[in-house]
Amino acid sequence: MDHRRSQKVEVTKVQLQVIGAGFGRTGTASLKLALEMLLHAPCYHMSEVLGNAGHVDLWLDVAAGQADWDAIFKNYAATVDFPASNYWRELADFYPEAKIVLSVRDAEKWFQSTQETIFSQILQDLYADTKWGQMIKATIDNHVGGDINDRERVIAAFNAHVARVK
Repeated sequence: MDHRRSQKVEVTKVQLQVIGAGFGRTGTASLKLALEMLLHAPCYHMSEVLGNAGHVDLWLDVAAGQADWDAIFKNYAATVDFPASNYWRELADFYPEAKIVLSVRDAEKWFQSTQETIFSQILQDLYADTKWGQMIKATIDNHVGGDINDRERVIAAFNAHVARVK
């Protein structure tokens, strides 16, 4: 007869500890790596949307007012970058113990960087008329003035976002 006790292994759910409120192109990739080192757990970034099946649909649900934060952030201790940064307030309400971190940079330099990378016409053409494009429009474009190439509107949206978070 085996008298060894079976050990009950308790699995704890990873809960968001840090919510990055800074827009993409404000050092979020570096912040992601730093948070992963500090928290010893994954950090959600736009790259995670690409790497996780079904996450485009989950973000479309968020844009439609039907967020399933637990499904999106399962196994993540932090989030930075778009699209989550546009929902920092909702995330703070859902994860009230989480700390808010705002990454910023000069608005003019930020805008120029977006035009050369994440808001470039080349990328817009690539995802036009795709589900990815619908998600980008709903979770990013609509939060930064609608036209991601309109310098004045986008910079104004960037500055207003930073002021709201502060």
